Amino acid sequence: MSSIYVTIRNTEVLRTAIDDAGTQRSVAQRIGISAARLNLLATGRRPRVELALAGRIEECLGYKAGALFQLVDAEGLAPYLSNAEVRCAS
Repeated sequence: MSSIYVTIRNTEVLRTAIDDAGTQRSVAQRIGISAARLNLLATGRRPRVELALAGRIEECLGYKAGALFQLVDAEGLAPYLSNAEVRCAS
């Protein structure tokens, strides 16, 4: 199964939240990623991450899910979010 990716809503807000939580190194350790990867996010040079990582970042920084990140392609996910039953043609 492929991963779902999200992108940073506002780099400035993310950077401020990281700064308020401590050093990038200490925040990265709590999240479970390298300080270099966190820096790429904080500077906006790599704004796209897997949904699970975004959730860990938001939780570590004290934000609700979806506050700092948004879906990259919500339209592409729409067919998978419905409860419609699909049957294969025989």
